[in-house]
Amino acid sequence: MRLFPQYLVLSGLVILFGCTAVPQPVPPNNKTDKEEKKEDELKPFPEITKEAEILKGLFNIYKKKEHLYWEIRPEQLTENYLLVSTVEKGVGFNFLLSGVPLDQDVLTLKRVENKIFFFKRNTFFRAQPGTPEHYAVERSFADSLLGIVKIESVNPETQGVLIDIRNLLLSDVSSISELLEKESNYSLNQSASYLSGIKNFPENIELTFRYNYSTKKAGYNQAVPDAKSLELGVHYSFSRLALGSERFYPRPADPRVGYFTVSCKDFSNPDPRTPYRHAIRRWSLEKADPQAELSAPKKPIVFWIDKATPYEYREAVKNGVLMWNKAFEQAGFKNALEVRVQPANADWDAADVRYNVILWITSHEVPFLGYGPSRTNPLTGEILDADILVEGDAFKRLGRFYKYFIESSLTGEMTPNRSLDVVPPGSGSGPDRFSCAFSQILDGEVGLALMSMMAN
Repeated sequence: MRLFPQYLVLSGLVILFGCTAVPQPVPPNNKTDKEEKKEDELKPFPEITKEAEILKGLFNIYKKKEHLYWEIRPEQLTENYLLVSTVEKGVGFNFLLSGVPLDQDVLTLKRVENKIFFFKRNTFFRAQPGTPEHYAVERSFADSLLGIVKIESVNPETQGVLIDIRNLLLSDVSSISELLEKESNYSLNQSASYLSGIKNFPENIELTFRYNYSTKKAGYNQAVPDAKSLELGVHYSFSRLALGSERFYPRPADPRVGYFTVSCKDFSNPDPRTPYRHAIRRWSLEKADPQAELSAPKKPIVFWIDKATPYEYREAVKNGVLMWNKAFEQAGFKNALEVRVQPANADWDAADVRYNVILWITSHEVPFLGYGPSRTNPLTGEILDADILVEGDAFKRLGRFYKYFIESSLTGEMTPNRSLDVVPPGSGSGPDRFSCAFSQILDGEVGLALMSMMAN
């Protein structure tokens, strides 16, 4: 009887191995050998790149008609890249406003036969390279597939592979359709979407795409002239992850002080209290004079005032930013922040990851007064780019409120009772003909009553 359990185990293993040995039916291959061979053949490099516009930079780019070829050299397949996507042209609702960040992903590229796989790296679970835990983490946690692109040719001089990236970036890589589903189930019309701008630099590629979305279940939407379709712009910054200071070191966050952080679960962390690590999100600043107690930085943090900012607000915006220099002086830096105004004829976009911009935006339904997103290296916490979104209409409403209630009461010239909106509701054409300002008037009366009580 003692042998019975062993017999069951042995019998089970025999059955399992027998199951694996049973040959499985092979699905029929409808393609001929010639057709399969033709699909695997790579076209000659000179033939594909003939008459193409060449943009040299991080990856050499060959722009030809509707094609957008990237040449990726063999050594570039071993590096990490950062893909940052930002709304470039908003739609005025659902938080899809110009300057709002969409995604930030660490990417790796892998060649599999005649295809390039774009993987989103799993950066949350980590272990120190060279440790046994590192091998366990590598085989225990999965990356996510962003997309697959077919290799079209190989450069015989550099051995770089040529891929057409256009269709991948014309797909819904930032999952915008999910945000638009709340508004009449919009879906991407890929054939009506297009590349609107591209620049190539040694460390990064900047691209702007315009996406057209359409729906057959259009309701009324005040933010667009025809609710059946809308066009949205997305700016992509594709850069080597080493973008920024090579001497930057992560600084552990202290739970007693408030910081924005990047976090990970480090399986080789010797701390017995927790396996988690938290690094501060911070700028990379180095003193021009390391020996000086107070020194200017080698490279200051430069913020640009968006060219769309009204002239009467620019000086106040500049002074507000420069006030933060007092805080940086406590860390030993003099004039760490600089402020410049974006020229009216600037050839760069505010969504470009190389520029920190105070962006003046407008929306139909004001979702916030201000918003300060930043993009960081998720492996170190280094801030690579920061944009401050200022909701212009909200500020103008505050100005109108001040003039209507405060200024008029001080001068004794009371404004006739009316909505705080510039355009009276129900007049003219467009969205305002459906609006009702009664709640806004009540809002103002409540605010006036509150100020009266505070004054008394």
